[in-house]
Amino acid sequence: MNVPPELFLGVGGLVGGFLLGRATRTRDLPGKREKGSELTFYLRGVMALLAGDRKRALEDFSEALKLNSDLVEGYMAMGSLLRDTGDPARAIRIHRGITCREDIDKEMMVQALNELVLDYRAAGLLEKAVETCQELVKLAPKRVQSWVELREVSEELGLWDRALEAQERISKLTSEEAPNVKAHILTEMGKAHRERGDVKGARWAFKKAISTHKGCVDAYLQLGDLYASDGSDSKAVEVWLRILDEAPQFTFLVFDRLEHAYYRMGKVSALEGILRQRCGDDPFSRFHLARFLRKKGEAREAARLLEVLVQAHPLWVEARRELVEAYKDQGLYQEALEVYERSQVPEDMSGQRYECSHCGKVLEELHWRCPGCRRWDTVKMRWGPWNGRGKEK
Repeated sequence: MNVPPELFLGVGGLVGGFLLGRATRTRDLPGKREKGSELTFYLRGVMALLAGDRKRALEDFSEALKLNSDLVEGYMAMGSLLRDTGDPARAIRIHRGITCREDIDKEMMVQALNELVLDYRAAGLLEKAVETCQELVKLAPKRVQSWVELREVSEELGLWDRALEAQERISKLTSEEAPNVKAHILTEMGKAHRERGDVKGARWAFKKAISTHKGCVDAYLQLGDLYASDGSDSKAVEVWLRILDEAPQFTFLVFDRLEHAYYRMGKVSALEGILRQRCGDDPFSRFHLARFLRKKGEAREAARLLEVLVQAHPLWVEARRELVEAYKDQGLYQEALEVYERSQVPEDMSGQRYECSHCGKVLEELHWRCPGCRRWDTVKMRWGPWNGRGKEK
């Protein structure tokens, strides 16, 4: 039987809490139950939890806690179990009750507040989560996880100033600068400025993000968009072209922007020249050059470029499909049919082009921050079909 790691952690917390509470108990338990029944209920709860019967486990743990109301660690773990089984409201009541007790030490209060933050987040009560995070960092200012929680909840609420402050504190405590995280927070701050009509503030934030981390593609995109919206296409192009140097794998995000800007400036041939310069070492530029040539009616050269790409990257479905179109443009229908048949994958295996390298979550769209594990820059592009588990076939 495969048991999730978090289940062992929960069991360890409950058993550890029981042992600690039993060792520190100084008075006899009231009632008529025999002395060993407290342990009996705990062990039954552990066995039920390992068997996957969470409902029975909760019942047994509840009975054990009735016999020892001072077992704070047991309540802590039980609240966590309730949250993990989809009942954050009861978890909140339990963990909030712990924070109101006068007989717990600082470390236990820190744990209770941290669990309460997780409860509020699970319940969607983000404002409450932020308030609790602030209590937590005041109580334990050197505890890194407290600041991480504050940063993440602030991000979810769009409180970017607070998120940046939290990240600065994390960097000081860990001696890890994490410039990419700071850059993304600054970029989101710039987007908020822009939505409020504060163009100057937005421009400052985007530029600051780029100076903080040169690989922040989103900052380049946003700053270029800002220039383009003001009619400064030449400045926009200058910014967007830096993506081709810093992160060529994201050429697909900037190609249409560049094409439209060059058309507006009447310099569309310049884009072709740029792509030709880069296509030798950069498969993404080669792909977009082929698309560009197809639009110009030069399907034969486009097909030659795409044939090389397909041979080098056989799982690149988009390149295969573009090659099909290039053959059709030339009337080479038999060649197009052969490539088309090799490009087909079941519907449920295609269309999902991204995967988080940390948690493995498969996504249909690019996210700078994984919506699963909430980490920045872990979502990567895939070229080929999928086997339904987030891996290329």
